[in-house]
Amino acid sequence: MLSKGQGATMTTYDTLLLAFDKDKRVDEAESLWNMIVHTHRCSISKQLCSRIVSLYDHHGMQDKIIEVKTWLKLNDRLLPNGRFVENCGGIGRESDETGHQKSMDDAWIQNSTIQTLVEAFPGKVGWKRIPERNGENFLALTGRLTDLTIWSSSVPCPLSENVKRWKLCESSS
Repeated sequence: MLSKGQGATMTTYDTLLLAFDKDKRVDEAESLWNMIVHTHRCSISKQLCSRIVSLYDHHGMQDKIIEVKTWLKLNDRLLPNGRFVENCGGIGRESDETGHQKSMDDAWIQNSTIQTLVEAFPGKVGWKRIPERNGENFLALTGRLTDLTIWSSSVPCPLSENVKRWKLCESSS
């Protein structure tokens, strides 16, 4: 269908990537992704970028998403002012190299995906921890954090408190 020019839209690509993900057809998803990247160099949506990162994560291919160069390649294909919002999983290790527990402000350091994002986008990664009842994962957001007070006041009340929990990735040490 795609080779004949029918349905060659980002929504169709997203649907196909999702189907390949659910059917565990990772090789076909990766082939489609490579075609998308080469055909639509400057107009790949952040949703599609997130879809391929999630696919790699679901199928234990974290080595493809944990690399700085991978994030930089994906960033080059975002629309202007595009951002990544990524569920980065839980903590990879409980303490720093010296065995000391990190403070809550440094909790992001314990997550290898966020560490890689910080390396790829220095000074432009925010994080927050999802409550334990919802999985206790980390969320990361690339791009400069806007004024949290303004952002919080522009969303409905239940979301307002969640917005205030975003922090810039900065080491206190």
